[in-house]
Amino acid sequence: MMKNRLATIALAVGLAAAVFLPGCQPEDGGRISVGKVDTAVLLKDDPDYQSLSIDYLKEQTDIRKSFVDRMKQAKNDEKKLQTIQEDYIKTQQKFNDKWKQKTVDFIKTRHASIQDTAAEIAKRKDIDMVVIDSKEYPTVEWGGVDMTKDMALAISSNGGAQPQASGTPEGE
Repeated sequence: MMKNRLATIALAVGLAAAVFLPGCQPEDGGRISVGKVDTAVLLKDDPDYQSLSIDYLKEQTDIRKSFVDRMKQAKNDEKKLQTIQEDYIKTQQKFNDKWKQKTVDFIKTRHASIQDTAAEIAKRKDIDMVVIDSKEYPTVEWGGVDMTKDMALAISSNGGAQPQASGTPEGE
């Protein structure tokens, strides 16, 4: 929690520096154009993320089914049931650790892709700064051009032709 607050404070200080320091304002002397991207929306619709979720649920179901079958075979043998329960706890912990790491790795990789794509779209739309909002890197939403739709289109193209910049700041 403290780490997130420090990151938010650092972001705010950086924004303030960009707005108030000489030489950091836009060359045209106008306002700084800020875009924002909601990564939760992008991940929700991401087929690779959905596939990862399905794999997780399948493996979890298989583990539980295996242990239920073992418990049925043990019937009322308390010693066997105790051993099976202990095995289940160990297996579940390994499973949790494995999937936690898989998820963290996936999110880091996906966020890197999101940042690269956001930079390309920001350049095409003349956006000076992009705020990426996510569960991993929370930000305070205070406005800005919503680039999420453009990001979803760009990411879904899997590196193919990038979508053309839309005529409105909202990407519609």
